[in-house]
Amino acid sequence: MSTTYFFETKDQYTEFLNIWGSSCTSKKAKRQLGETQDEDGYRQITPAWQQAEHFLIYNVVRGRSIARGFTPCVSKRRQRMGDPMYALKSALNVIKMHVNNWNQAEAKLRYTSEEEYNEMNEFSVKRGYDYASYLDSHNKTRQRYADRVHEWLAPFGGTVTPKDLDRIVEIVEAQIND
Repeated sequence: MSTTYFFETKDQYTEFLNIWGSSCTSKKAKRQLGETQDEDGYRQITPAWQQAEHFLIYNVVRGRSIARGFTPCVSKRRQRMGDPMYALKSALNVIKMHVNNWNQAEAKLRYTSEEEYNEMNEFSVKRGYDYASYLDSHNKTRQRYADRVHEWLAPFGGTVTPKDLDRIVEIVEAQIND
C-alpha cells in the first residue's frame, strides 16, 4: 500500500510524522484526572486524546498493515464468536461514525429556487412554525458536527482531513475482507 494518496511531497509526509510524534508525547495523549468535579464531588477523568481509531488511521496513512499495534483477540467468548478482528472493526465503526457526522455537517437544505423557499416559509408560518429559526438551528447543528470531526482529527494536526476518511474506510474494509 502506498502513502501517495495522502501526501504529494516528502515534506508533507515528514510533517505528518512530526505532528503525530508530538501528539503522541502530548499530555492530552494520556487519560488524566481533570480539575472539574461531578455532582458527587469526584474529579472527572479526561479521556485520552488518541484512541484505537487514531492508530488505525495512522497505520493506513503510513501504508502499514492495519493490524499493526492491535493485540490479537484473546477473549474466549470473542474467539467462540469467531471475530479475531474485533478491535479493528470497533475502530472502523468509530471512523464511520465520524464520516457520517462529517457528511451531515456538509449536508445543506437545498431549494431549487427562491420561490420554493418562500412557499416552504409560508407553509410553516401557517402551521405556526418559525422556518427561519429552524434553518438557523439546522446550521448550528451542522457546525457542531463539523467541530466534533475536526476536534477528533486534532492529533493529526490538519494533515488528515475529513475528506480523507472515506478513502481510509475503503482501505480498511478491503483489508479486513481479505
